[in-house]
Amino acid sequence: MRALVVVVLALAALWSGYWFAGAGIVRSQAERAFAMAGARGVDARYDSLSVQGFPNRFDLTVTRPALADPAAGWGWEAPFLQVLALSYQPWHVIVAFPPEQIIASPHGTAVLTADRLRASLRAQPRAALPLQQVTLVGDGIGLLSDRLGPVTAERARLATRALDGAARSHEIGVEILNLAPDPALVARLGDVPAAVERLRLDADLDFAAPIDRFAARARPALTGLRLREALLVWGDVSAFAEGRLVPDAAGRAEGSLQLRLTNWRRLLPMAVTAGVLPPGAAQTAERMLGLLARQSGDAESIDLTLRFADGLVSFGAMPLGPAPMLR
Repeated sequence: MRALVVVVLALAALWSGYWFAGAGIVRSQAERAFAMAGARGVDARYDSLSVQGFPNRFDLTVTRPALADPAAGWGWEAPFLQVLALSYQPWHVIVAFPPEQIIASPHGTAVLTADRLRASLRAQPRAALPLQQVTLVGDGIGLLSDRLGPVTAERARLATRALDGAARSHEIGVEILNLAPDPALVARLGDVPAAVERLRLDADLDFAAPIDRFAARARPALTGLRLREALLVWGDVSAFAEGRLVPDAAGRAEGSLQLRLTNWRRLLPMAVTAGVLPPGAAQTAERMLGLLARQSGDAESIDLTLRFADGLVSFGAMPLGPAPMLR
């Protein structure tokens, strides 16, 4: 019995030593992350930083963290941020966000609120910590900005999964339920429901380098995007897209997307109001789409192809605007 007690006490002492050593590493790594961000020209600040959770967890709490990139015009700040991990599984962390965050962008400042917003990040237990899986779930989401007005969503979910051991390719899925844009914008769009029932995205992303603990420094470039499904359902209007895009030499999207639109005539004024379609191109687009719809035999549904080439996105011979940047 005495020998058993000695063994238990020895194991407890070893585990306590491991926890305090691990807590010190967690703290120093967090401080180092802020310092490295500052060295790259990012204004990175916080009021205090602590690690608790003995003996089975590392619970890192940062009070009043703030990050800002003056050159790019982006910034983020919050009253606190918590990063939680089991002490025997530190490569799997949970991030707890506060009910309110402030996000700055070149287009203005927005306030992000949520009843509950949590993220789970799981890495492979290797030295470089290649990213294996990410899940982000939020309920009662709200976004208030001068540019977009008030926007709310009942629920939002993002999930990613590494498709290869090197973490260069990742599958990503996004789903947003009952997305309600600014009521003033909805009123301008005409007879549409107050909320978009569902937005869903399912795609594969390929990167030039692994997404791991060195990614912030290496900044891996996106080398390819395979869109398996992009879906919007808004009342009796729906849009579906699939295709593949790669960046050209300038970083703009190159490739094609296949679209299927239901009740497409109602989408045209909505696209103009939202700024997606230039007003002068609406009539030309309606004539071309009407011709395609008659050829397909369904006047209300249409299949079409958007082509991305030479820095432009076009429908047939009609350019719609510059192709988006992929890197």
